Amino acid sequence: MRHPRITTLFLLALSSCAEEDEGVELPEISASSKYVAYGTWADTSTLCMDDRLARWDTFIERVADFLDISPPSSRIRYTWVPEGLSSPERWGCADSNTGCFKGSRQGVFVREFEIVHELVHVVGAAGLGRGHPILSEGLAEYLGSFRSTETKLEEFPDEFRGLIDSGGRPESYGDYTLSMHFVGATIERHGASAFTEFYRSLSADVTFEEFESTYQAVFAEDLSERLLDMSLHPVLGQFVPWACRTGSGAETLDWSAATELQATIHGECGDPHFVGPGHDSPYDLTKDYVIEVESAGGYRLEVTEIDAAKGLLAATLESCPGVPYGRLVVENGYSFEGTLSPGRHVLTVYFPPTTELEGDADVALKLLYPVPP
Repeated sequence: MRHPRITTLFLLALSSCAEEDEGVELPEISASSKYVAYGTWADTSTLCMDDRLARWDTFIERVADFLDISPPSSRIRYTWVPEGLSSPERWGCADSNTGCFKGSRQGVFVREFEIVHELVHVVGAAGLGRGHPILSEGLAEYLGSFRSTETKLEEFPDEFRGLIDSGGRPESYGDYTLSMHFVGATIERHGASAFTEFYRSLSADVTFEEFESTYQAVFAEDLSERLLDMSLHPVLGQFVPWACRTGSGAETLDWSAATELQATIHGECGDPHFVGPGHDSPYDLTKDYVIEVESAGGYRLEVTEIDAAKGLLAATLESCPGVPYGRLVVENGYSFEGTLSPGRHVLTVYFPPTTELEGDADVALKLLYPVPP
């Protein structure tokens, strides 16, 4: 089952920025906004993209504002290539990548529908240039994910130096974590303006000594000592999933009683957080809802169809950043139990694709047992 939030968290580290390539076939533009021209090889009979395109536009403007640069001056092509519909003629990235930004003419290619990491590349390339791969990929991870770099603290100084000495191009998940940690720690210490000065000052192919001397010139501090300081605290990605945001407009589901939430929900194209990127699976229409969990405990999520003839539903309930990670899943008629902590969670319901672009379901979230603080 596709899940855009899981893609954002785990798969961005396998995407990359690449050089322009004119040899890839592009689908027709299916929907467009101020900054994005969206196309896909999936069936567009169930397309519903206005809400998500508006959120992408806002995200692009906020990234540009954060970096104090202008947003792109023209629309960028954004092409979703579902894996089952992919071919060398359609896929613009390396085979192992989940996405890439190919430049102003070809634009973005993604295997999963939404990879906001690539939108950061769009903004960065337009306002700052390609830059050193560690800086460009680290920036895209820092602003385009909500994960932590905690796993790389212990060996960070040696591993980061090794990444630069090996060519400075992130390839693995670990390389992207190192890059994100350096960029995030640098921005949080010196600010975005000083970071963009460093970004523009550093060429794409440098030795560690050249990287170090440029760092010294811009920030007036020793890089080796600073790498040791960076290993003391993790960096957290700054992207907040759409429905987790304050004032997001997401529909909130209220608790029926202290230990149980029961609700009949409806979603349709035009609702906040309803999206249909194109038909490629049994679950192509989604809507996000907010649930505020009040007490820690073991929970069971149930989502059932009101009209079974339309097909099975699926759903995930996942914690927002700042809440200890918890996730419940409903798929193929099966519900799974798990532990949730107090705080905001997002329920994503996957409706079967219909030309009416709407769906209905009964939702129940039950507290099975409390967990002591």
